[in-house]
Amino acid sequence: MRPIVNPVPMYVRNHSFKVPVKGEEVGFDLEKADWVIPYGQGTTADFVFKFVQRFDNMNNYDATMILTFSNPFDGIQVVKDDGGGDFNIGSWYRLQRTAPETGYLPRIEKRISRGSYGRYSDIEDDNNYIFRIRSEVGENGKLKQAMYGKIRGELRHFVGDGGGIKIHYYLNPDYTRNLEFDPKRNLFRSLPQNENVRQP
Repeated sequence: MRPIVNPVPMYVRNHSFKVPVKGEEVGFDLEKADWVIPYGQGTTADFVFKFVQRFDNMNNYDATMILTFSNPFDGIQVVKDDGGGDFNIGSWYRLQRTAPETGYLPRIEKRISRGSYGRYSDIEDDNNYIFRIRSEVGENGKLKQAMYGKIRGELRHFVGDGGGIKIHYYLNPDYTRNLEFDPKRNLFRSLPQNENVRQP
């Protein structure tokens, strides 16, 4: 078993969020777990989503989710796991303890569709992600500091009932690259039982 080194408090949610608007960019605040004003109580656009969706019924739809960021050094990168995306199999400690310094992409795009041609999806079950947000630029034009976090499993979006996203994220607010979560110190309080996240 991998040893525990330096688990820290984090903001952790495993939840579905209904899309407030389509065809426009809308910010999502990870510390508030909510869309930014005027669609929610969030104040910082950590993730910037755009949902483009055509929905006739559950047998005929085409939906694209685009994720971008607010700051020059913000971004996201894919981390594959060897469990095929099933975190009930094998070790819980599949993602690295420390976020990398480089390799972050400023944009990702996911599409799901269904029609007379069948189904299409570029969702990959073995995808996980590490992200960097709230990045600040120093006087030399280089990265000064940022917050880091991870997404456990694929970042999914869905159609029907207006559409939404399903995300299991961890955000470390201490401006270090540490990704090791202490399950006893979730900074979100009074979560429902089904969100009592124990995976580090």
